[in-house]
Amino acid sequence: MSNKNKKGFTLIELLVVVAIISLLASVVLASLKSAREKSRDTARAQTFKSIQNALELYRTDNGKYPNSITQCVNGCDIDPYNFPGGRPNLSSVLVAAYIDLSGAKLGAGPANDFYVGTANGDSYYMYFPPLTASLKNKNLGCGASFPGAGFYCVGMGK
Repeated sequence: MSNKNKKGFTLIELLVVVAIISLLASVVLASLKSAREKSRDTARAQTFKSIQNALELYRTDNGKYPNSITQCVNGCDIDPYNFPGGRPNLSSVLVAAYIDLSGAKLGAGPANDFYVGTANGDSYYMYFPPLTASLKNKNLGCGASFPGAGFYCVGMGK
């Protein structure tokens, strides 16, 4: 009996097809990761815009921004005045009448680093570290970066 009449694929042909499929799958997965990171950065920027709106509503109702508040999660080292525990929490000042911050994911990565603060009721500032380079130089409110910390300012009010 001759093997010439049998039809099928050789082992080499199957390995080439598997290698091509693996290569295509890795390219698709890499692009999806980048898209997810950009999506999270955009969602964080929108949440910061909501906080800006809440701060402006607070100012409209009270004639000034909240006095000396902070909201700092795992990134407190960027606080230039370093008042740990010395200021009220942003969530307690901007109660549900202005914004609901429960479950808000503002920072990057599992650490969820971000920083929001007001100095004396005249101004406020917000910083967060983007996951991707797409937001690093984008003007999201003030366009300034916190020197050397990798945190990018997304809002300032006066």
